[in-house]
Order: sequence, then structure tokens, then C-alpha cells
Amino acid sequence: MKLLFENWRKFLNEKKELEYFGGDNLVKFSNEVKTGKVANCVAKKMFKRLGGGSTREVFSLGEDFVLKVIKENSDKDCSPVGDPKKPDEKTGFVRGQKIVSNANEADLKMQQDYPDVFPKTYEVAEDYSWIVSERVDPIHEDDLIKMLGLPEPDYQWIMGNKLRLFFEMAIQNVQLGQEINESETYRFVGDDDDATVIMKPEVVRDIRGTSAEELEEKEKQELLDTVKQVLKDPHIRMIFRAVDELRIPPRELRDDNFGVKDGKLVILDASVWEERVNLKE
Repeated sequence: MKLLFENWRKFLNEKKELEYFGGDNLVKFSNEVKTGKVANCVAKKMFKRLGGGSTREVFSLGEDFVLKVIKENSDKDCSPVGDPKKPDEKTGFVRGQKIVSNANEADLKMQQDYPDVFPKTYEVAEDYSWIVSERVDPIHEDDLIKMLGLPEPDYQWIMGNKLRLFFEMAIQNVQLGQEINESETYRFVGDDDDATVIMKPEVVRDIRGTSAEELEEKEKQELLDTVKQVLKDPHIRMIFRAVDELRIPPRELRDDNFGVKDGKLVILDASVWEERVNLKE
């Protein structure tokens, strides 16, 4: 009888929490998924879809919260289709890799290590097939450039190689506290009060293959000065530390993978993270 009472109390508490974040529909959604139905199929029938990436889809839960659900194949009745252990034909990911996206984002330690860098997570499915997180405002590329404190958006920043190269150089900058083989790096030293910028030639390349040493000296120095200035902002530096330690590829630093919450930049998607081997215990 005591066990039955405890289970009933747990059910009521869970129901109350889900109702707070998504109303009766979120409770119904959770219950249907627990019966074995595919989460993203159920969500499409109950919530407004906001967007998605390689491994997840995002649905609206009102003005303050969103539902992030892993992508899975299903029939019209939302029953699973195919072998979850085999790679998805469209994305190449197996179910376990998709689950990692939500599991990483819901990791309390990650939230503590990188405060305000990722959306806060409030509810999590037992198998991480879905999570409820705070809703952030989307931004466009010119907004991203402004929030980073870069010069006014122009062709070179948006369509040329400068923005991509800026990201590469910023990531290298935050690696100063780690062991680096200097024989395999380029080192550019500014004033004593400024951070030294270290760049590895094999990674400091844009989509056209332009490397740092091939830039005009004046343009290169201007970009280095910009990197050092922007990284004086503690929050921006925290973002690039997270990108480096979580091994988020620079190619994923696009405007559609950033949002704004309380006036701060936030990284939206954890889909591309590798194993978190660099996190401190």
C-alpha cells in the first residue's frame, strides 16, 4: 500500500510539473510516448513546430518554453518503424546518437560549467527522447555579428571569409590555458596587457581554404585585434570555451544555432557535440 501511495504521489507531482510547462497537452504527450509511440510523431499532432536540425525537432509550448524531440521514423499511428540501432537513411545517425543531443543539453553539470551559454532545461524524459527547455529569441547573421561586438555587418563579414576565420581564431585563443605544441602553431603576440592569439594552421581555414598566413598583413592584424577585443567580454569568452571543450565544430557556429535570452547569446543545438572528454570532474 505504501509503494502504491508513493507511486501515485510521484505521478501527481509529475503531472503538475508537466502541466505548468505545457498544459494538459504536454501531460497527454508524455503519456502517449510512454506507451511506445514515437515522440516526434506525437508532438507534430499536438504542438506547433518551430524548426529542427539533424537529430531533433523543436515545438512550441507557449511564450516561455519549447519541447525538443529526437527525430525518429514512424507510421501514421506513431508506431516506430525500422531498427533504432541502424543509421537513419536521411541523417546517418542511430537513435543513441540522437539521444545524446538531449542528454548533453539536460546535463546539470554542463549547465553549471557554462552558465547562460545554453538554454536551461526543466523537464526530461527518462530515455531523453524529449526535453523541455526555455525558449530563446532567434537571431539573424547580422544580429550575431553585432552581438559579438564585431564591426558593422558588410559583405566581407557575412559572405567572405572573415567571420569563419574570426571563429577559428577565437577558439584558438581560449586554448591558451591548455597544453599546446608551439612548433605546430602560429603565435601572434600583441601588447603585454592583451591575450596572445595562437592559431593552428590546420584549423584556421575558411570554406575557401584561405589560411591565416595567406591574408594581407594589415588585414590579419586587424582581425587579431578584433578577436582580442571581443574576447574581453566574459560571456563571449565563455561561449568559445564551451565550443572548444565540447568540440563543437566551427562550421556549426551559424546564426540559426544561436539565440538571445535576457540580452545574452545562447547556443541552441547540441546535436554535433562529441563525447565530453574535456569536462572537469
